[in-house]
Amino acid sequence: MEENVRPIMAPRSRPSLFDFALDDERPGIAGVDTRMLTIKTRVTGAMRACLITDSDDGDEAVHQARQHPRLSG
Repeated sequence: MEENVRPIMAPRSRPSLFDFALDDERPGIAGVDTRMLTIKTRVTGAMRACLITDSDDGDEAVHQARQHPRLSG
């Protein structure tokens, strides 16, 4: 995963989306291939997913996602 680096900004400039989310303590994700996600959703339909924090354990995320009922759509 790449680290987000805060660039130096001019005093009158507005904060970036990253800075806004960070300052407001909002979670965010980066590096998601939304085109691939759109294509896969069109082909397979709605998918179960799980977003976990404080861990990079993909197996745990898959396990948690599989605990939820299937979606229709």
